Amino acid sequence: MRYSHRAVRPNRPGAAIPGRLVGSLGAVGRFLCSPLWLLLLVALATTDQTRGQEPKDPRSSSDAFETTVVQDVVAQYLMNPDGFVDGLLLSNNTVIRFPPHLSQVLLQTVSPQDVVRVEGFFESPGTLHASSIIDLQSQRSVVGDLPPPSPPGRPPPPPPGHVPREPLSATGTIRVLTRGKRSEINGVVLSDGTFVHFPPPAEVQFAALLSEGKPFAATGYGISNRYGCSIEAAAIGPSLSQLEMIALEPGFKPTPGTGPPSAPHP
Repeated sequence: MRYSHRAVRPNRPGAAIPGRLVGSLGAVGRFLCSPLWLLLLVALATTDQTRGQEPKDPRSSSDAFETTVVQDVVAQYLMNPDGFVDGLLLSNNTVIRFPPHLSQVLLQTVSPQDVVRVEGFFESPGTLHASSIIDLQSQRSVVGDLPPPSPPGRPPPPPPGHVPREPLSATGTIRVLTRGKRSEINGVVLSDGTFVHFPPPAEVQFAALLSEGKPFAATGYGISNRYGCSIEAAAIGPSLSQLEMIALEPGFKPTPGTGPPSAPHP
């Protein structure tokens, strides 16, 4: 009998590593060539960018309000119910807001039918808070800064409201809706130029009535002079015979003298 002797090679732990390494590299190569790799890179980049950005408070950001320049013809003055001209209505129906304590300066600078250049920021749709107004015809300008302090020995200027309000009523067609800083509707300018103010709850109570071009009527208290007519409404409706009292929110304090007039005067 013949016996054949073969050398048996012991199994070495690292003998299979080259084969496994080649297989792993092939799998990695196939993954890198697939679209999934590109999607993973985009996801990682987006995550890193999002983590690097801190949330900003728009109220404290320096660029929260973008400066805007508007140029148009002045259609009329806008007056508050105390008789202070604190804004303009342009021919394109843009409402310009200005500090009421600069009423006299504004009246001396700008007149209806003048072309003005207004710089400021939109505090709500269609309402520009002006920082400066230039009359392009007279080249006079007014800047919305604080008034200088009164000289020693002289009393300060009278506060708003020193002119007594009187009962007034108005009727006409809504030309423009005016809005507050939160975009809430807080008044209307009628086709005859009358400016009617009302508290925010009226926007919900009279939602069907408050649209441009619709008939509108109001009674309340205010001022009527050569600069215009301004009323703080106590009741509004589609006509003077269909008035409804404005329901105030709890905690809302109306201005003294703005209750329903006993005998409104047109």
